[in-house]
Amino acid sequence: MKKFLSLLLCLAMALSLAACGGGGQPANNSVPPTDPGTESTPPVEESTAPAAEFTPVSVGETITLDFMELTIGNVGSGAKMTEGNSSLVTSNESNGYYWLDATLMNTAGQAFPLYNMNVRMVFDDKYNYEGDVQCFTAVDMDPLVQNHIFIYAEVPKTLLDSYQSVTIQFGFNDEFAEYDYEQFNYELALENFQNLYEFTYTKGDDTASSASAEGAAAASGENSGTKTISAGETITTDDYEFTLNAVEFSYEVLPADTTGYYSYYSPESGNVYIHVDATVKNLMKRDIQIGEIMTAEAIYGDGYSYKGFAVVEDGSSFNFASSWSAAAPLQSCNAHYLIECPDEVESSSDPLVVGITLSDGITYLYTMR
Repeated sequence: MKKFLSLLLCLAMALSLAACGGGGQPANNSVPPTDPGTESTPPVEESTAPAAEFTPVSVGETITLDFMELTIGNVGSGAKMTEGNSSLVTSNESNGYYWLDATLMNTAGQAFPLYNMNVRMVFDDKYNYEGDVQCFTAVDMDPLVQNHIFIYAEVPKTLLDSYQSVTIQFGFNDEFAEYDYEQFNYELALENFQNLYEFTYTKGDDTASSASAEGAAAASGENSGTKTISAGETITTDDYEFTLNAVEFSYEVLPADTTGYYSYYSPESGNVYIHVDATVKNLMKRDIQIGEIMTAEAIYGDGYSYKGFAVVEDGSSFNFASSWSAAAPLQSCNAHYLIECPDEVESSSDPLVVGITLSDGITYLYTMR
């Protein structure tokens, strides 16, 4: 009996061992594990938006779109921006304004807001300043009305003296529509506007500065882009007659009629105006704009450059706004170009030349000393 039980126990153990050993071999349909270190994932292609492109513009150029015409003027700088009896002063005495002036005409069928323009200025390719636009005569641009505007930024005065180049970038949407913050995740970026432009100015790169630096050769008119001019001389083109009446220093620029109420211009303390007095007769069949006829710049010493602004005399006052629509066809106006500079320029004996650039593309040089 004991032998029989022992035999049964041995048989049970054999069957148990056979069952356990069967799990040591993988099934034929099993999939071997994948080494995570050798697993490859296809690269995800990132979609990049094309870089925004700024259209370059230059002095005298007109940007013409379906809804407006924007004519580019000259750059300028100072402690304040002034038009007529209105001024915009910097918030910090150590700062000044740098601006590009322009004229804007609304050619659309309805008024649009000017202040939806975005501005950035880059000095010497490394100093960036956010800017703005200023119009002293209007907030909304009415149809077929032309306004003078400043595209400007507030920057340190030390930069105004030391910079060598500046790029002024500005953008706006069609019909100056508001910026769509929701579309751009509530982030404001100049590059997101529909119309983008940039203006670049380098010191000494303009015709008047170059002519002055060339010394006697330029003053004698040997450069084909420059000629000399004297007080009383008249330049005649198909569009206008320009007569230079005088170029002189002035601490008060007065109108012809001072018998009653009158307005006048005076520079900041410590400064003096170089006053360019001219008469312009309009030979065109439309109203004339002083901004499209003349600009002026004073070159002092070894290349110090000063720019100014134009006003038109109206009896006993000066009208800045009418400088941009100054005379009807076959009528004349008395135009004044005022260049503000330190009074050292008057007291010094260093060379001083005023370059008057007319729309014929020639810079007429008047030598003050």
